[in-house]
Amino acid sequence: MLVALLVLPASASASSTVFGDDLSHDPHFSSNNFSTTNVIKPDGSPDTGSPVSGVLVSVRVRTTGGGGSGVVRVLRQISHPDAATYVFRNTSPEIPVSVLGDLTTAGHITEVQTRRPIAAGDRLGLHYDDPSGNIIGTWNDAGGPTECAFTTTPHMVDNDLTYSTFTCNNNPILAQGTVETDADGDGFGDDTQDACPTSAATQGACPVAPSTAPTPPSPKKKKCKKKKHKKRSAGESKKKKKKCKKKKRR
Repeated sequence: MLVALLVLPASASASSTVFGDDLSHDPHFSSNNFSTTNVIKPDGSPDTGSPVSGVLVSVRVRTTGGGGSGVVRVLRQISHPDAATYVFRNTSPEIPVSVLGDLTTAGHITEVQTRRPIAAGDRLGLHYDDPSGNIIGTWNDAGGPTECAFTTTPHMVDNDLTYSTFTCNNNPILAQGTVETDADGDGFGDDTQDACPTSAATQGACPVAPSTAPTPPSPKKKKCKKKKHKKRSAGESKKKKKKCKKKKRR
C-alpha cells in the first residue's frame, strides 16, 4: 500500500520506534542508481540503525524530481574495516517503493506499509532503478558531519557487499522506518498489526476467557421425618403429628 503524504509522519506510540532520517530537509541530489545508506548522523555520532528489534511496519522516503520505482533495503553491518569502508548484508525481503514525479523544491513523502522482522542495529538502504538520475532522494549536508556510504555494484539479497563513504559527499538518503514490538513473537507489530499481542494464536481481538467463578450448589429440600408411633390403645387418638413444618411461600 503506497500513500503520498504532504506532512511529516506523526510521532510513534509507546510500543513503536521511529529511526533513520527525520525527513525534515528538502531533497537535493539523486542517488543515480546507487545502493546507499547513512553511516554518520547530523550530530556527528555513528548512525547505528534501528535501536530496537521487532517488526518493521512502515517505511517512508522523501523525493522530488522524476517518478519511478526502487526498493528500500534492510542492511545489516557485517564489518567496518576502516573509517571509509563498511560491509553490509542485504537481508531479505526488500521492500518495493514507487514514487510520483514532483517538481516542487520540498517534494513529498511516500509511505509504504510492510511487515518484516528487523534486528537492533539494522539500517535502511535505498536503491532507485534510476540510471538517468531523475529521482532526487537525498539531502546535502555540505561541510557537515552527516555521511553516507554507497556501492555501484548490484547488491543481491542475502549477500554481503562492501560500501564506501568515498565521494558520497555528505548526501544522506531521505529514508525513515517505524519498528513495533512483537511481544508474542507472531511476526505482527503490536501497535498496528496485532489486536491480541499476548497470544500468537490470533491477530484479531483476544478471546474472552470463560468465567472461573464456582457455581453455587442448589439448596437441599428438607425432608420431613414421620414419627414412629407405638401401638395405641382403643382410647388413644389415631391422629399423626409431623415434626417439620411446611415452608412458607414468599
